[in-house]
Amino acid sequence: MKTEAIKLEDGHLITFTGKLDLLKTNYLRNVLLKEFRNQRVCFDLKNLTFVGSNGILHFFTTMNEAAVMGAIQFQINGLGEDFKKIVKSFNYPHLMFDFVSPTPNPTAELIEDEWLDTNPGITKPESSNP
Repeated sequence: MKTEAIKLEDGHLITFTGKLDLLKTNYLRNVLLKEFRNQRVCFDLKNLTFVGSNGILHFFTTMNEAAVMGAIQFQINGLGEDFKKIVKSFNYPHLMFDFVSPTPNPTAELIEDEWLDTNPGITKPESSNP
């Protein structure tokens, strides 16, 4: 597995190429926790191959843990079609995937309504549902 990291304006892009090596997953976690704390990291996985579902599950479980431990914001892009089903079957609350829409924040409407209540001169725009 080859990795390449590029510094972006709003974080880092890490591109993976080759076969996912389970033995390197924990090493990667340690590097991320040491070098990328409190940052945004985008993984490009389109050139990464997985041996099987166990490898990808271990990888995402480890990255999910690193997200919590290091306050790292992970965006996962380029995951192959065959593994998207696997990812959807498991819960990785601290990872964002390019094929999964973010869950709306249920308190956003409440906060907005409370703000409007304290600012009566402003009206809430009507949402247009097609």
